[in-house]
Amino acid sequence: MTMPERQTFLHNWSTPLLRVVDRSRQPRWGCKGPAAASWLQGQGIPIPPGSNSWIRDGAWAVYRLGRSEFLLEAEEFCIQSLRQSIRQDSVYPVWHDGAALLLEGRGVPSLLRQICSVDFTALALDTRPVVLTSMMGVSVIAVPEADLQKISLWFDGSYSHYFQEMLEKIVPDLSLSDFHVLRGL
Repeated sequence: MTMPERQTFLHNWSTPLLRVVDRSRQPRWGCKGPAAASWLQGQGIPIPPGSNSWIRDGAWAVYRLGRSEFLLEAEEFCIQSLRQSIRQDSVYPVWHDGAALLLEGRGVPSLLRQICSVDFTALALDTRPVVLTSMMGVSVIAVPEADLQKISLWFDGSYSHYFQEMLEKIVPDLSLSDFHVLRGL
């Protein structure tokens, strides 16, 4: 996807320990309702197989939140086309215009142990789970990748500044005294 991204690095100048990418400008949209899955399939969009799971296929990243709610990411023209499509009864739009972050690097598991009570290492990450949880007191949608070196987060955008400040304060607790924070989030 070609959206501009702002990044913050916590690293030792050779291999990034943690990269924080602000993906809040990534086009996304959602829908929910008893007919949402069949309507999306009718639009040619792949549907994750079960509740609280995700799939990437072609232009689409589709996150299933429970049984009948979906968060979708794609290029702007794909999202606009979907927003403008005539929806059948029992399909309701859900706006997802909050903050979106991607955390990646070797430091992700350590950071997650500090900011969240969910033990992501105990999850079957190959099933592509979507986890609704709290991190640093903020409700988030979390999507860990199979190697736990990447996790996508979505949360209320009014917490963006707080989230950045807290991440920067946690760095010393992770014994990263030789690592640096480059602002930019």
